[in-house]
Amino acid sequence: MKTGTRYDTDEYEKEDVRDFVLWKSPKLEGETSWDTLVGTGRPGWHLECSAMIRKVYGSGVDIHTGGVDLLFPHHENEIAQSEGAFPEESFVKTWLHSEHLLVDGQKMSKSKGNFYTLRDLIQQGLDPKAIRFLLISTHYRSKLNFSTDRIAEASANIRKIQNCLDRILELEPNIKADFYFLFSIPFVQTWKKEFEESLADDLNISKALAVVFESVKQINSLLDTNQSDSKQRIEYIQILAYFDRILGVLNFESKKDLLDSVIDSLIEERQIARKNKDFARSDAIRDQLLAQGILIEDTKEGIRWRKK
Repeated sequence: MKTGTRYDTDEYEKEDVRDFVLWKSPKLEGETSWDTLVGTGRPGWHLECSAMIRKVYGSGVDIHTGGVDLLFPHHENEIAQSEGAFPEESFVKTWLHSEHLLVDGQKMSKSKGNFYTLRDLIQQGLDPKAIRFLLISTHYRSKLNFSTDRIAEASANIRKIQNCLDRILELEPNIKADFYFLFSIPFVQTWKKEFEESLADDLNISKALAVVFESVKQINSLLDTNQSDSKQRIEYIQILAYFDRILGVLNFESKKDLLDSVIDSLIEERQIARKNKDFARSDAIRDQLLAQGILIEDTKEGIRWRKK
């Protein structure tokens, strides 16, 4: 602000780069504004957030998130005004700034026509679980490139874990869905410990997922060689359930109940392959389903499937 000078509007050149607006006068007649002791107007952009936090949470928050582009000036200004008004309080304990989301290599924005909501993606036929897996599989401080290829990759990764789980469920169909996460097998305890340590390391999701896929690999190997008894197999289910508390993409029902969702996932992958003119992959998925007794029909209304 310019010391000792009055201005009727907030339109002036900054005398200092640290200046920011606390209260804005209305520019147009009828513009949203409020009558206050300091005049008619509305809060500045930065003040809005400080006021909302004060109103809803009272004395600050534990975690404040936002994009990296908000680090300065927005979040610094929030700190300046909030801690200036209440110097005895801690405004935010932990800040978490995430990188931008890219769509096909470009920053997502409405002006570029590549802005999508979750509802848009689901209406396009994309699997919500694949979307979730893709979003959480990238570290928050890394840019995420959202594309149909990445969705297909996410679907394939989910199937790797789900297929392993299905194998165990076939052998232990009567297991209940009550998970206590008490592990007695040393290498299962190690998986749990490494998974936790990875997430505690600044949410190192790549390292955490490496633990998940290594456990899947080892479980499959143990199942292939019949080296597990019922008690051990139940622990395998439990550790996958423990991982899924974070991932949130697995289905712990029997394989019979999962059949429809697996087929739908493969059909979705085939649609993406056809869209990308990857006809070899499209035909391979069709043949894979046919071998399992599933017929695919391409109609004007979309893809349909039925059992032979």
